[in-house]
Amino acid sequence: MPSKDVETAKYLLTRVPFADIPDFLDYALDEAKKTRLDVQTLGGLKQYLPRYQERRVQRAAEKANRARREAEDKATQRRIDYDRFRRAEADRLFASLPAKEQAAIEVAARTKAPRFGRGSGSLAQTIFEIERARITAERHPRQIPSLEEWQRRSA
Repeated sequence: MPSKDVETAKYLLTRVPFADIPDFLDYALDEAKKTRLDVQTLGGLKQYLPRYQERRVQRAAEKANRARREAEDKATQRRIDYDRFRRAEADRLFASLPAKEQAAIEVAARTKAPRFGRGSGSLAQTIFEIERARITAERHPRQIPSLEEWQRRSA
């Protein structure tokens, strides 16, 4: 290998991690083909280093953003799953309560969402059921696992 190529290789290795050299070479050779540059030496690829580094930074940022979005999506899905679990547990608990306590919870639930009307199968019914489950869970906090407990159990 001519000494100029050795110097170029050293130069590239100070700017590109060794594990990424094959990726850089692929990138540089693809770019050279696009411009129909007939690369004869390693030095001919050096000109593609700044764009390759910019591309690496962009790809790293995209990867970080993708990982962040995936983590947020996963956390959101876990909260949705927990809310579904919590409501089902509250409904199960409500059904096991004495009739007098059920009636008191239902009255409280109806006062929380009076503006939605009282139609069966309507938005009013859904709001009522959500409120009933919420009130049941609040009145019996030890009967339903917290989000953290639920996560530990389902991990």
